[in-house]
Amino acid sequence: MARAKTAMKKILEILRLHKDQGLSQRKVARASGCSLGTVNKVLRGAARAGLEWPLEQELSEEELQQRVFGASLVTPGDSRRQDLRFEDVYRDMQKNKHLTTRLAWEEYRAVHENGYGYSQFCHLFREWRRQRKVTMAQEHKAGEAMFVKCAVPGYAL
Repeated sequence: MARAKTAMKKILEILRLHKDQGLSQRKVARASGCSLGTVNKVLRGAARAGLEWPLEQELSEEELQQRVFGASLVTPGDSRRQDLRFEDVYRDMQKNKHLTTRLAWEEYRAVHENGYGYSQFCHLFREWRRQRKVTMAQEHKAGEAMFVKCAVPGYAL
């Protein structure tokens, strides 16, 4: 899944609380409503970019995110996601009972060196499977088969 961008307001709030108010990362996370990991990532990125509070220059949201997160920020149009064809993975798993998600991921990583990690691959695969419409197509000639559904009290199939 693509990593969500942290909004400019949140970045500025994290910098203000930590630099101006002198709060610890844990307290900043609690006060800003962000995870501790996000606070840590923003503060490390700001230090790497040489950003101090208050910001001397006016930055647009795009520029601030680029400076804080660098080029590692994954955008929603990420090419790694476009290369995933879970239909093929699922079909292969149905044909070969020994093919696991781990093996499918290893094949994917062999082709895409900078592709998703195993846990993200599994998460995306589960999301894809959840969105699929499950159908059961049965073709019968007229009069060849009859299906009866009934409910009998006290009888469980």
